[in-house]
Amino acid sequence: MLEGFRASRRRLLLFVLAVPILVVFLHGELFGALLYEKTTASPLKKNELPYGEEDDLDNGKHCIRIIRKRGMLRWRSRWHCQECENGQCKTLERRGRCKPFGIRAFSPRVKSEFSPFTHERSTTLVFTHNGHASYAQHGTPACNDLTLPCFNLSRCDEESSGPQPIKVYAYKTTDNDTRCNPPHYIYCSGSSNLDYAANRYPEVVKRVDRPEEACLLVVGRQTFDNPEQMTSQENWNHGMNHYIYRSQQIFGNHHDRPFNSAILQRGVNFGLASTSSYSVDDAMNRHGYDLPTALLPKWRNPNRAKDKDDLHRPRRFILSFKGTAHDWESLDWQYRWIASEYWFGDDVHIDSRCRETSLSKLSKYTDETDYVELLLNSTFVFAPGGGSVNSFRFGEALQAGAIPVVTSNYVPPFHPDVDWSDCIVRVSDARVVDTPRIVRSIPPQEVKSRQIVCSRLTEKVFGDPVDDRESFSLAMKLWQVRIQDALQKRSHLSSLLE
Repeated sequence: MLEGFRASRRRLLLFVLAVPILVVFLHGELFGALLYEKTTASPLKKNELPYGEEDDLDNGKHCIRIIRKRGMLRWRSRWHCQECENGQCKTLERRGRCKPFGIRAFSPRVKSEFSPFTHERSTTLVFTHNGHASYAQHGTPACNDLTLPCFNLSRCDEESSGPQPIKVYAYKTTDNDTRCNPPHYIYCSGSSNLDYAANRYPEVVKRVDRPEEACLLVVGRQTFDNPEQMTSQENWNHGMNHYIYRSQQIFGNHHDRPFNSAILQRGVNFGLASTSSYSVDDAMNRHGYDLPTALLPKWRNPNRAKDKDDLHRPRRFILSFKGTAHDWESLDWQYRWIASEYWFGDDVHIDSRCRETSLSKLSKYTDETDYVELLLNSTFVFAPGGGSVNSFRFGEALQAGAIPVVTSNYVPPFHPDVDWSDCIVRVSDARVVDTPRIVRSIPPQEVKSRQIVCSRLTEKVFGDPVDDRESFSLAMKLWQVRIQDALQKRSHLSSLLE
């Protein structure tokens, strides 16, 4: 009898332990799959043009996402990559370096659809870097130009004709700005950046000491302790006429940034303010209103002055990628996995390390090729996102004189005011697997032209040498153009109505 009681207790204990495991499993598989059907856009975008060609999936290499079904359960989707000719397709062989892993529900998050005339926040799905979903309020209203109710242009009126310096106020930083030091000036506050821009480019920007006098109010790095402190400022006014420079770095906590689910769930948002994130996807960027900035490269070419005079030198590889392919389920890590598994060729260098589970160690790189040497010896460098849609690799490829290859969701620095179309090569989601053929097909003369444009943009956007104060100054120059154009447009419309 005692033995039977012990057996029953063991069965009960196993049942108690199994129930939470089953609940977690069903939540991850069923709930994630249901979200997939409703929220995830297909990677096969109609009319997507990967480097000037029709995205005809009946020919060439491409990858699609497939969802496995078993009974009532819908399993996570996986990539299926194939090569087609006139509609006849065969499955591509993988390198076998990195184990495939499932793709849970994710998307670029949808654009804001609520009107800036109301300050009610619409509820939308927000996805974290590993694909987990939660509901939160959308962080930005749908502002598209410098007009009310998003931007009060009357604060920028000038009686004289011609371009005038814009009046800018910068909120004071909370620290002593001890990291704004030579030689790179990477972590300067908004106040320090504005001092530099006003002194060096007085024809562009004029610093004012009172916020009510400013046309543009700048929030810079670690100006406030948290978003709630920022939005409680007397002159905040739902963010109207505000520009948040380097949105990821304005608070001490790196989670307190635009579009992050942590602050959205607290009911905090950046309202009407124009944001300057260095890592925002195409779905979230408000083209012509937000002004994304550059993620400054970790590696800076000490010989760039010499190398830029030898841009067209022969390079060993037409295309390269060296990096980590995590098992995290966001699209940017998936791009890395596809490159690691499906890119081949003597003129293509791929070296990746993988982690198959969050608790496992990273595998080692397959060879000893130095990352910087690889950059310097590559004509094109694949620059996918990682923990976000951007990575340091974009700026580092430019420092090496290489041409970055980016994916369809990437927003380059200061887009659309700065035109990158003659520099970078953009491939669609489905065609990432076919990137080696795409870059090989680019004529040599066009390669040289792109190298020249990339070199020029590198100096303008990052500074030469790299200097965040120059990036901020470029932002102010672009704001001056935007405001001047908006004033001229308003004047023209007024004259038509007289």
